[in-house]
Amino acid sequence: MAGRRESPLDPSLGPVKRFAAELRKLRAEAGSPTYRVMAQRSGQGASTLSQAASGERLPTLPVVLAYARACGGEETEWEARWRETAAESAAEPRREDGDVQPPYRGLARFEPGDRDLFFGRDVLVAELAALLNAHRLVAVVGASGSGKSSLLRAGLIPRLRIPDPAGPRAAAIRILTPGPHPVATHTGAMTPREADGDTVVVVDQFEELYTLCQDPAERAAFIDLLVTAVQPNSGVRVVIAVRADFFGRCAEHHHLAGALRQATLLVGPMSPAELREAIVKPAAAAGLIVQRELTAKIVNDVADEPGGLPLMSHALLETWYRRRGRALTVEMYQATGGIHGAIAKSAEQVYSALSDTEATAARRMLLRLISPGDGTPDTRHPTDHAALDTDSPEARNVLAQLVRVRLLTLDGDTVELAHEALITAWPRLQLWVEEARDRLRVHHQLTEAARTWKALGQDPGALYRGTRLAAAEECFAGRRADLIPVECAFLDASIVAREQELRGAWRTARRLRRLRVAISAIAVLAMLVGLVAWQQDQTGQRRLADAASRRVAALAESMRYADPLTALRLSVAAWRISPTLEARTALLGASTQPEQDAFAVPGPAGQSAEDPSFLSTDGSTLVTGGTGYAQLWDLTSRRLLRAPPVGKDDRLMEASSDARRLLFRTSDAWEVLDAASGASTRLPLPASDGIVLFGPTEDTFLFYDEPGHFARMWRLPRRHRAPVVSERTNQGPGTVCARTGDLLVWDGGSERRLGRRGPWASAVRLACGPHGDAVGSYALHMDADHLVIVAGNRIHIWSLRTGKEGPSIPATARTFVSITPDGRFLTVADKRAIALWRLGSSAGPVFRYPLQGRWVAEVSLDQRRKLIRYLEAGFSTAPVIRTLYVGDALDSDWRTDGVQTPPPAADPGRPVESQMTAMDVAPGDGGRVATGDGTGWVTLWDRTIKHRFGMFDAVPTDAEDGKPHPVSALAYSPDSRILAAAGGSSVRLWDAASSRPLGTTLLAAGDDVVSLAFNRAGTTLIVHGAHTPPRAYPISPQLVAASVCARAGSGLSPAAWKTFIPDVSYQQTC
Repeated sequence: MAGRRESPLDPSLGPVKRFAAELRKLRAEAGSPTYRVMAQRSGQGASTLSQAASGERLPTLPVVLAYARACGGEETEWEARWRETAAESAAEPRREDGDVQPPYRGLARFEPGDRDLFFGRDVLVAELAALLNAHRLVAVVGASGSGKSSLLRAGLIPRLRIPDPAGPRAAAIRILTPGPHPVATHTGAMTPREADGDTVVVVDQFEELYTLCQDPAERAAFIDLLVTAVQPNSGVRVVIAVRADFFGRCAEHHHLAGALRQATLLVGPMSPAELREAIVKPAAAAGLIVQRELTAKIVNDVADEPGGLPLMSHALLETWYRRRGRALTVEMYQATGGIHGAIAKSAEQVYSALSDTEATAARRMLLRLISPGDGTPDTRHPTDHAALDTDSPEARNVLAQLVRVRLLTLDGDTVELAHEALITAWPRLQLWVEEARDRLRVHHQLTEAARTWKALGQDPGALYRGTRLAAAEECFAGRRADLIPVECAFLDASIVAREQELRGAWRTARRLRRLRVAISAIAVLAMLVGLVAWQQDQTGQRRLADAASRRVAALAESMRYADPLTALRLSVAAWRISPTLEARTALLGASTQPEQDAFAVPGPAGQSAEDPSFLSTDGSTLVTGGTGYAQLWDLTSRRLLRAPPVGKDDRLMEASSDARRLLFRTSDAWEVLDAASGASTRLPLPASDGIVLFGPTEDTFLFYDEPGHFARMWRLPRRHRAPVVSERTNQGPGTVCARTGDLLVWDGGSERRLGRRGPWASAVRLACGPHGDAVGSYALHMDADHLVIVAGNRIHIWSLRTGKEGPSIPATARTFVSITPDGRFLTVADKRAIALWRLGSSAGPVFRYPLQGRWVAEVSLDQRRKLIRYLEAGFSTAPVIRTLYVGDALDSDWRTDGVQTPPPAADPGRPVESQMTAMDVAPGDGGRVATGDGTGWVTLWDRTIKHRFGMFDAVPTDAEDGKPHPVSALAYSPDSRILAAAGGSSVRLWDAASSRPLGTTLLAAGDDVVSLAFNRAGTTLIVHGAHTPPRAYPISPQLVAASVCARAGSGLSPAAWKTFIPDVSYQQTC
């Protein structure tokens, strides 16, 4: 008798349903025996076998094997099928739990209501509360993903709501983020509440003040509002949370920097014990158990991951969604993709389920929520719900899906990314941002302009014109679907206004042509009318060329750092198109531009930001590598020279100064690889015993044992072992401190001992310290003549030939120092600047390039090409090599005895501003008079010195002490159009009519300038220094263009011209 008919199954509804359908198919192929007969064959109950094929849940393995036996199936095959289905089922998240709240927040921050799930930060919360009790303005600083927002919202705020006699009493607690208009939005938040205790204002995401607020005046006003609000007895206390990479911007405001000097809390990574609390205790609060192996694995995964807390929280949330019963296991965690793959996997699962229309809407929506960084990492861009254009059902569904999986958050009418970790952890989103980076900047500006235009009642004066309109048209040509209606209306109105202006000009030209035809019978009048029309046409063409020239000049100025080589070529192109003032400024800016090139070295798949990179001494070769790979690049041609074969587990540790030999650490030894031949030499030292570094020459190697003490030296190819001589580890190449306290200096194959007593006593004590003490100094011996010791905040230099100490050089905690092989120049790099010093000179650096806080990993000087190359350390996985042109800073005619005198000394009895240090009179009867003073300012007068036309700051302040340089020389060009001003070692050119700077500081010899003069034709400027003979610098556009072309190597190619200047016919520029 046949049993009841089974309900139909849909195999597409998941792995369990599909497996049950396969079991039913096996039973049908066996003749559809009843479950009672199958029970007799297998020993399992009939109801158990029936339930196995119901598709409600995955049956156990013994039941599946019994089912297969009863139907004549192969047990081995069905065991493999069951295991595959079990793994697939475990990987499926369950998001249909209704009102069950997960114990983990995922990418979203913890809120005050989540205090019962917030663990691992008790010590930091207590420190923050104590700091807020002692100061009225406190800064919480940490990297993105370190948990600053959660610390404030789920840690500090609940703590303040609990009465504490020892802590500050909160009359009210207000939470805000700056947004694009912080003053207009949050002025009222700084007013204290009339109650006992202080009003606590929590300013989260303080970096929005620099990423979203585009008005420097409003930014300064908001900071003044904060500083004023926290005066003594104000009744207000303020806590700001700011990302570490934006904390340096706080120093731009004097009062804010002073208030935070002793009131800053640094949020670092969690300890292993704190991580275990954050993993286990939320699960315990929800009645769940975290497998010990899972806890240990997550702690190990997060330990070395910068900003890993949101990654961990999201991986735990996805693991919770995949739970089966009360335990969270390693298998569930691995099914999410783990710390490094959970976010990308969640995002890809949502994205892959979208239709093509929805996928396009998702891309547009996510890009609107990102603010691309300019030298800083990309950040979130909170956006109004209306700006996301969610009128279409596809967009509404996309928003709902992204909020459901907690990739986006909704806060009233504001939508934003749940965390900035989504930008870096989802490769697809990273690719979108990189492809649209420039367009995103233009888009955000367009959004703000459209909002302003609408707020002003669609005022025509607020429409785009000129370069901004051209840039917006170019970015959104064929991409109008990326814009919301108000943006489209704003752009269309701007285009209509421009077309109306053009039609007006066209109608004028048409009337002139008709007039010329009408009076053609009268020869003289026809000739006159034709001449007028021709002039009008030329004027129109010239205006179009002028507009294009100005746009290209602006583009060149914006690319000087990002793409210096293209900026040089665009500057010449702007002048060739039309000699406008903007093009002239850009051309002279190119001639004074120190940036020469920027090369992002492509790497293999899997390249890490922690993989090392090394520059050769002459800067011509770059070595990059990591575990399992190494590459050598020619930086002049940007060509990969070779990629020597490397073992998959071998890790590159160091490269020789000439990049010919590479040092690798294998699993059990140290190996030296010849990069050219590929030959490998194993050092007689196990890899676990210590550290090996290249010695003073490329064929010697220094070994430091496990405690960090210097132990041995080998020489290739004889593998010579030197005796043990030192216990110090902080010595540079070529030097080491012996146990006796002496300083050993290696020069190739020779060794020299500098004793603690005698002529070298001061140098040895500075390098090695008292015998047995550890000092924070280190010695460098980089050429045959000099010993350099970096100690504290100074760099001391001794001559090894004479034993005399030369002038010292200022330094900071992290300073990179190198000497040229001829011993003439010292290159110093820290987070402030790259500076080039001339050894033996007491003057300042002959070349200085500010780094604006960017870190430098390697620096080399190419004297022959007058180039400095440095490796910029950043967040990108690919190393970036930047090249600087130092101009005449390497002048070989430098004289140590100055032949000229500096500007006259200041009179102590008179104010500095009133002391004139330089003067020049413009040619011609009505020419102006320029005077310079001791503060670096230039004043323009009439010939009677009674009427002042203007003033401007002509000379930059000293980069080391911030003091102004007096103006040492002034000179007008023969046509009175250019004024040259000098102060210290700086020379700048100014447009005499508008007092606008023409470019930056000339790339001169770097010594004090004592006189300036133009040649009779006005084509060159002669600069005379205190230690260098007169040198001529091109000033006329023709000569400047030739010099810039020589630096760039060539002009714009036709393809590049079409990319950057599509509205102008191609011209040969160089």
